[in-house]
Amino acid sequence: MIRKRKDIISEGLELCEETIENGGWREYFYNDKNPNDKSLWIEDERIRALTAILLENERHDIEAMDESTRLAQIGGFIDYIYPTVRAVFPNLIAHELFSVQPLQQENGQITYLNFVYGNTKGANYVQGQRMFDAQTGYPDGDGLYTSETVNSEVVGAGTGAATVYAYNLGYIPVRAGKIRITHTQGGVVIADGVDSGNGVITGTNIAAGLVNYETGLVNLTFTLAPDNLTNIVCTYEYDSEVSPTTPLIDVAITSSAITAIRHALRFRYSLDALHEHKAQFGADLGDIIRSGMAAIVASEIDRRLIEKAWSSAGTPIATFSQTVPGAISRVQHYGDIVVPLNQASEAIYQDTHRGNVSWIVCDANAATIIESAINFVKDPVRPETVGAYKIGSINGIPVYKERNVAALTGAVANGNILVGYKGGDWLTAGLVYAPYRMFYFTPEMTFDDWFRRGAMASKFGMKLVNGRMFKRISIVP
Repeated sequence: MIRKRKDIISEGLELCEETIENGGWREYFYNDKNPNDKSLWIEDERIRALTAILLENERHDIEAMDESTRLAQIGGFIDYIYPTVRAVFPNLIAHELFSVQPLQQENGQITYLNFVYGNTKGANYVQGQRMFDAQTGYPDGDGLYTSETVNSEVVGAGTGAATVYAYNLGYIPVRAGKIRITHTQGGVVIADGVDSGNGVITGTNIAAGLVNYETGLVNLTFTLAPDNLTNIVCTYEYDSEVSPTTPLIDVAITSSAITAIRHALRFRYSLDALHEHKAQFGADLGDIIRSGMAAIVASEIDRRLIEKAWSSAGTPIATFSQTVPGAISRVQHYGDIVVPLNQASEAIYQDTHRGNVSWIVCDANAATIIESAINFVKDPVRPETVGAYKIGSINGIPVYKERNVAALTGAVANGNILVGYKGGDWLTAGLVYAPYRMFYFTPEMTFDDWFRRGAMASKFGMKLVNGRMFKRISIVP
């Protein structure tokens, strides 16, 4: 059954509720025979919906094949693919670190938000300028866009000859006694032009000045002409409660094209080993191998995403010395790892204004230090872990170990830490992971060397949205 596609979350949740017989995937999320069994349940509604979408993507592509093509490309693994997707996708650490936006076709769109100033206000805010650019972060500003203060609004341009200026201020009514005029004359910046509270503006080099508080009209006459190519600016306050103009933010929902790329692995094993394993243990070695391959592909997905974030983070923002000073214990010293973490957190905030460090990924050497810190809380040991996994938290920040970080370009020998920010919603992250098909297999074939061969792949895209959300820390001797 090929469904008509619609809102991805609504469709995913609907698929979770419908049985396989009725075109859904309910059996993969509920145990209707034993309602008390919650082992299949995925608490996070978005991850639950996206898992169903990926299951549907697999079915959609398989059912689009004719029978002969299906037999050649999928073989007997149709029933194996779905449980593998259900088991692996919800447990990718990509959900915790990045934005996950599944595609419903090979070429699709991902989404992120930009916040654009709808009004010009003073010198620091220009209509059409992005307040927050998902790809670069926040521009420098004075933090006064929502306030009643208008900072350095240009009311005239000096020519070196003109002495009389008239201008209507952009935000009205103007509060009496809150105007300050700044201009440049003879190479000197003069900033003492103020209104008296009764509509008269006085100050150095100002021969006459008036302001109409209701209309915002400012008339200025200078004794000596302001310098050529310099601005005459006015900083003032207005009454926002009765003003006809309120600062506006235009929220731009930006879509970007993305293409899912195949990431594949081949595998082989001895037919003799298969038969021997079956005879001794009664289990299909092929199933075990396919499970292992799926784990390897999943770890590769996390690694590729982490590598992308690492490369965008640039040079390390801070360092931490593993050498313990003589006056304190090793555990106490390792607890000071929070200092460079705080430095990185502040750097993320300064670059993006979106928040602080919300996750940590480290290699084995750095993990040794973090796990030994007095403020580290260890998670239960996970058996048979392949790739990145959570080892605990430090000061409430989740910590993931990924040994491959040590092999990335720019990594140092003593230890490496990657930190990043991910907001509370799926749109706020520095990197987007866009899976299309989680897993698919070729049929396994046996050749005359008595080896059985096959291949499996995952098809996904990824896009860097804002590299400023990632920072690196180096462990030094």
